Amino acid sequence: MQKTQVAFWQLILVMVGLSACSQSRHSSSEKQAQKTTMVNLEIFQDINTKLYGYRDPKSGQIAIQAKYVAVKPFSHQLAAVCLADTLDNLIAKRWGYINPTGETQVPFIFSEAGSIGDTVKVSDSIQVVAAPVKFLPRLLSTSSQPDENPYYVDMLGNCIPTKEAKTQETYHAQELQKDFATKPMVNIFFEKEGQMRLDDGAKQSINRFLMQSLAAGLIKKVLAGKMTFYLEGSNSSGDADKKMAGLRIQSVIKYLGSQYPSLDAKKFYTFKNLGVIETTFVSEGDRMVHIEFREK
Repeated sequence: MQKTQVAFWQLILVMVGLSACSQSRHSSSEKQAQKTTMVNLEIFQDINTKLYGYRDPKSGQIAIQAKYVAVKPFSHQLAAVCLADTLDNLIAKRWGYINPTGETQVPFIFSEAGSIGDTVKVSDSIQVVAAPVKFLPRLLSTSSQPDENPYYVDMLGNCIPTKEAKTQETYHAQELQKDFATKPMVNIFFEKEGQMRLDDGAKQSINRFLMQSLAAGLIKKVLAGKMTFYLEGSNSSGDADKKMAGLRIQSVIKYLGSQYPSLDAKKFYTFKNLGVIETTFVSEGDRMVHIEFREK
């Protein structure tokens, strides 16, 4: 009987020991997992280019090259980083998210982007970790992109509206990026018959168009000789307007060249005078210049 009791307690001790070892291994694996998910990279700035990247804080080894005009620390395996394109005094910035290897995880479609960390309630039973963002202006008026509205984006690229957003639709960043694959275009209207001067509204439309085109990488292609600005001019049937389309095209080209010296060259432009174009809404023809991009 005594031997049986001894054997019993020996068995209990063995089981307790095994349990302790198991818990110790489990705790160790949890710590290892947490250690693995943490990104131990610090921000650095290249002294020559003034651009930012990431490096190992101990060894100083560069992990992600300095190519961003602004960056934020890694949080939940992602970092918000900003790219920029310039055209003379015009700067088009766009934010996106990268992973620790420098690969793009969420596309560069934001004008503002915070660090991942806010807990956002998607439904009564679902919450996600996300970051506050604002979208770049839409490229086309028909775009579904909810620009000028505050949103959140989670680690998978799901775009979730805030309570303040006018648009309460949920989008995915990869779908919205398709807008940037669409070439922007703009129509510059002239209100009065015989008018050739660009008013403030027309100038704002042109500048917004250029900002969108710069962010989409199209201005680079123009300067590299791969594309041109294509302008079409039309006029009304009024006596004072019959020969204005060509003059209005030249007025737009002159404005572009004067405001942005890099674009002051005839080789960047192709154009066509369409004359009077009657539409369903304007029987006497629109007084406008249409601008888009054409491959060379």
